[in-house]
Amino acid sequence: MSKHTPGPWYVVNMRGWGGLCIGRRPQDQADTTAGDAPIARVIEKAPHWPDAFPAEANARLIAAAPDLLTALDDLTECVLFHARRGESIPLDNEHIVAARVAIARATPAE
Repeated sequence: MSKHTPGPWYVVNMRGWGGLCIGRRPQDQADTTAGDAPIARVIEKAPHWPDAFPAEANARLIAAAPDLLTALDDLTECVLFHARRGESIPLDNEHIVAARVAIARATPAE
């Protein structure tokens, strides 16, 4: 399996790409022209689609993917480590906290 573009990824508006994009820099640092090609482009609607997709929510989820993958990998190792010892994991464990932060980044604020 090949490696993905390292995170963090950000949701940005990039001129010329139409719609929201996933980029390697936050909006205030992004070269929003074609010089900084996006990792992905998220579109909300196309003429042949009967319904629109929630582009912003989808973009947030995609942008959080590297953080979610890292958090899940670390949390899995933590769970296995404690399970082998017959221990429970404290709720303030750094890996649980990191997983919650990654989930919050992927979901819209309520």
